[in-house]
Amino acid sequence: MLYDTGTWRAASKRKATDLHLGYLHPNPEATFQFQILELLLKVALPIITTETTRYPLLQTTLVASLYLISLILTAIWQPYLETKYLMLVIILKLYTVTVMIIGVVAVCIDDEQSLVPEIMVACTSAGAVVALMVLMMTVKLRSVEVAVYRDVRSSPGY
Repeated sequence: MLYDTGTWRAASKRKATDLHLGYLHPNPEATFQFQILELLLKVALPIITTETTRYPLLQTTLVASLYLISLILTAIWQPYLETKYLMLVIILKLYTVTVMIIGVVAVCIDDEQSLVPEIMVACTSAGAVVALMVLMMTVKLRSVEVAVYRDVRSSPGY
């Protein structure tokens, strides 16, 4: 029962459709994978950052890679039904990945007097703000129909 991923998937679909959250509503078809991804990311990140403290290039590269994988899988799985909110999540993840890559650049430059990382972060932040503003003005919220999944054990005849 504990290792039955089918039961876990069914439970995540049921939980995702229990309460309609409007534009924050998760995609029941992708919620299981997305939640597992988020869990693994939250577990791996502290391990990587504490175990690679003496190797800053390796540390920043691994962290940036993890966030890049998270961004790509978020774009593929589309964990939210509402397009506007999904795009918001993707833009914020893209911003995070970009800042992490700037961290890799900062480690490679290895010059405390260099303003290159700060300038890059400022430009990235301005770009993220502009992208968010364009998103908010152009993409319309839409009403999404959500199928409600029930536990088969609670149905009569089980």
